[in-house]
This record gives sequence, C-alpha cells and structure tokens, in this order.
Amino acid sequence: MNHCKSLIAVSVYDMYLEIAEGGLNPDWKLDADKIVSFRDFRLRMSEQMCKYRPQDRLYPGDEKFRKSTKQSKKKRKVDRSSVLGYEVDREDLRVAISSGRLCRNDFDMLKNHLKSATRKENKSRCSVCGKNSYYCCKQCGKQICFMENKKFAGGECFMDLPDFNCFGLCRSDSRVQKDWKEPTPYQRQKHADHINSLLL
Repeated sequence: MNHCKSLIAVSVYDMYLEIAEGGLNPDWKLDADKIVSFRDFRLRMSEQMCKYRPQDRLYPGDEKFRKSTKQSKKKRKVDRSSVLGYEVDREDLRVAISSGRLCRNDFDMLKNHLKSATRKENKSRCSVCGKNSYYCCKQCGKQICFMENKKFAGGECFMDLPDFNCFGLCRSDSRVQKDWKEPTPYQRQKHADHINSLLL
C-alpha cells in the first residue's frame, strides 16, 4: 500500500511538471523559479490532505462520504456557492489570468489596473462590494470603487478585484448578484484554500 501511494505521488508530480513546463497548455507555463521541487510538492499535498474535509463539498463525490451523509439534511443542502461565492475551477482561473483580471504578486500589473481607472457619466454598482460608483477599471472592464468626495476610497476593492484569493467572492462573480453577501473571514479563508489547491 505504501509503495502504491508513493507511485501515485510520483505520477502526480510528473503531471504537475508537464503542466508547469507548458507541455499541456502554453498559457499554464510557469517560470522555472516558480516550479516547486518534489519535496515541497509532497509537503503541500500532505498539508492539503490533512486539512481536507468532505463536509465542505469542495470536490465531486464529497457528498457520498460517510462524514457527509452523517450530517443533518439541512447541512447537506449547503452547496459550494454558500461557502465559495461560486464554483471556481482551473479553466476559470486560466481565463481570468489571460484576460488580465488577476495579477498574483505582480505590482506592475496592479499599477496598470490603478492607472486605467476612468470616471463614467453614470454610476453603477461596484463589482467587488456592490456600492454605487462612477469609476470603472478599463484593464479588466469592471466597475470599481475609486474616488468618493474627491478622496481615494477604493483601496480594498482595487486590491480584492485582481487578487487570486478573492476570485469568485466578488459581487460580479456571483451567479445571483442580488443575493450576494460580503464574505466572512471564514469564507475568505476556505475560498483561499480552494484557490491555492487549484494553483498547486
């Protein structure tokens, strides 16, 4: 059994290298210094396994686990959208990255988002918090809080919109925007864990 698990870990890492080196899709290629070693890969994978809870229903089939079926009917009805904003997968991330929406640890891209802020004649709801705003970010085509009473008031929204960990939690990401509610710290943490698992 241990040998079988070791073979699985080696096979999964080989798949990761193929993707990270651009062998599967050039858009997913990572810089050489960002590709993790086999040791770090196993540590991240072990950490994910230790934190994994089928009750969170992050993956297909979680509802079949004994931990999930033992839950009350009320809790079983809670789907991923109530925890994560909406179901984000690797394809969603790829599209968001290629469109210029997300910028992970890239301050030059963040500067481009800030520079592209443009005032519009009519106000509409901010893509992040839902408050009315006259400004939009041309870089990603989203309405965003920026200035209020001639003072900069969009720091948090401008940081959340291109943030990987917030992708899926913003108001514009919700499938039913009228029912959107600001995520709690717990929801933010659970969503960040999910996004990091997709980036591994």
